[in-house]
Amino acid sequence: MVCSLQKDSATGGYMERQGHLVVQISKDDKSKSVGVCKINMADFVATPENGGKNKVKQKLLMEKCPDKGANIVCTMSTQPINGGSSALSCMMSDM
Repeated sequence: MVCSLQKDSATGGYMERQGHLVVQISKDDKSKSVGVCKINMADFVATPENGGKNKVKQKLLMEKCPDKGANIVCTMSTQPINGGSSALSCMMSDM
């Protein structure tokens, strides 16, 4: 998953950017969706609250899943686009 975020000039933070991660299981050549995670990409931006890290790990609750307590853990990193600070590129690195 790759996306870009824009800075909000009014608040100084990054604008909310919703993404959906669909979790599927596959067997042979058939696949079935087993859940969806909603992700606000701006939650993965380095902030004083997360220690200023540009690589943030979060536990995400899976929706539309038979197991109502199911979750996944993913790590996403961010980096400035073209060395600027008004736009960021985000990439999910592992789950």
